[in-house]
Amino acid sequence: MSKLFLVLAAAIAATPATAADYADGAQQSCAQYYPPALLRNGVGGVTSVRFFVTKEGRTKKIQITESSGNTDLDAQAAVCAAHWKYDPMTKDGAATDSLWQAKVVWDPKAAAAAPAH
Repeated sequence: MSKLFLVLAAAIAATPATAADYADGAQQSCAQYYPPALLRNGVGGVTSVRFFVTKEGRTKKIQITESSGNTDLDAQAAVCAAHWKYDPMTKDGAATDSLWQAKVVWDPKAAAAAPAH
């Protein structure tokens, strides 16, 4: 049985995210990690990442599963994903590691308009 979540793409907040905030495959914002030269030149794309969320809510074993077409954007997506925090999945009431995925959308227009962190 699959679970469906309504997800709003937004900048990553300082507070921990929950599974409902960032559903499997949800878009993430990494505007603060946008390489300045690529932002100035209007280079964008979408990087898909897969990772484990640990029982402590941290990300580990981050892998690029689909390239944006730009190695610098892909590298920054991995750096950004390393800073994400989640409420861990639970099984029988105990926190457990889980496999997760997300898309980082590199949109130069949106990033230029985003507030600085």
